Amino acid sequence: MPARFGIGKRQGGLFEFSGRGYPKSYRQAQERSNIIKSMMSLASILIASVGRWEELEHAIESGLQQNCPSIEMIVYINGGDQAAVDKFTKRYPSVQFHQTREKIGVLKARNFLARQAQGQFLVFLDDDAYFLNRRSIREAVDYLNQHQEVGVVAFQILSKDGVEWGSGESRFVMPYHGAASIIRKSTWQSIGGYPDYLFGYGVEESDFSLSVLKRGGKIFFNPAWQAFHTRSPIQREHYFASLFANRLAFFITRSPAWLAFPALIRGMIMNIPQAIQEHAVDDYFKGFGYFLSRFFQLWKLRRPVSLKLIRTFRQLRMR
Repeated sequence: MPARFGIGKRQGGLFEFSGRGYPKSYRQAQERSNIIKSMMSLASILIASVGRWEELEHAIESGLQQNCPSIEMIVYINGGDQAAVDKFTKRYPSVQFHQTREKIGVLKARNFLARQAQGQFLVFLDDDAYFLNRRSIREAVDYLNQHQEVGVVAFQILSKDGVEWGSGESRFVMPYHGAASIIRKSTWQSIGGYPDYLFGYGVEESDFSLSVLKRGGKIFFNPAWQAFHTRSPIQREHYFASLFANRLAFFITRSPAWLAFPALIRGMIMNIPQAIQEHAVDDYFKGFGYFLSRFFQLWKLRRPVSLKLIRTFRQLRMR
């Protein structure tokens, strides 16, 4: 079962001695050292919830059942019914819950969770996803401890239709699926978290992956580490609108200046078939409106990468 971890304030003076002649502070220092060592291998399971209560229960249960010695779980409830929140806090006393009445968005919630986490490894799990293997986190953390160049571990994501994302053998990939992933906290801190200026969510994994690649890091995929994504319809209204707007934002903020507008036009054309197929033509124009409303803000937030890096990203891209 996960537990809350913390380091208490030092008790007693530096030269306070026990009856046997040894400093009391020595034993206390050893205890603190053991706590710190356990924290260094701690994995923090982080769930940002938007009120999908039945799915959230499955997500929490799958995390609690993980065979990992040092683990904590933190859940951020983005809005939601207070009675339901109270029910979860009473049922899962070992889980840390945070809540706001106003919805701040999934990306800001994830960034908040990452700042609260004490673990060296950030295990992100969507509230409508759950782990399929009790050993996944432990095995992935062992891999990360042995491969310092890897900043992110990508899970294979399954759904009722089969494999939603991730196929083939273990290998380095770009990007990863946000339903379940593990990010080294030092990697997270060096990048600064998810770009929470985006519209809703979608494409944030590509943006983060590009930053990992820019810093010389790698993303490792292993199909043995799996999560099931139920793709709850709750809070998915007009999803294509935010997804399309974020795709356009990605082209503008990460492309070299000379390539930004050609990439933008190409992106607009390439998204038309998907909009038609998903009967989301209205959302296509709505998403374009979102993008235009923040165009100048996005231009100021540009973090362009080289064309060479973009080509490497495409070569590693999971199909």
